[in-house]
Amino acid sequence: MTNIGVSKETKILCICQYGNVRSVGTKRRLTRRGYRNVIATGAENCGSETLMVLVDWADVVLVAEPHLADLLPPSGKVDVRFTIGPDVFGNSASRALQDVVKEQLNGIGMR
Repeated sequence: MTNIGVSKETKILCICQYGNVRSVGTKRRLTRRGYRNVIATGAENCGSETLMVLVDWADVVLVAEPHLADLLPPSGKVDVRFTIGPDVFGNSASRALQDVVKEQLNGIGMR
């Protein structure tokens, strides 16, 4: 998946395991960058029907770890270049998490 054509209006779904740290940290960074349509959730605590609706809604899906994409309905929307890794951060405002998210977003062209 490429992010050609991504704008500040692009609908972005951020997913981590439980929706508390990595997805929220990613949403935090994206909203600071001016992206307006960002939702953070967890793949493990969100029902399959809800995940389907959210993935349908999104233009781009960012997963904290590649294996989380296996829990989502097939869509072609997951940007597999974006990955944060395991949750070793403790909270969404962690400087270490924000640095990783910043690097990953820059790497996929979401400035």
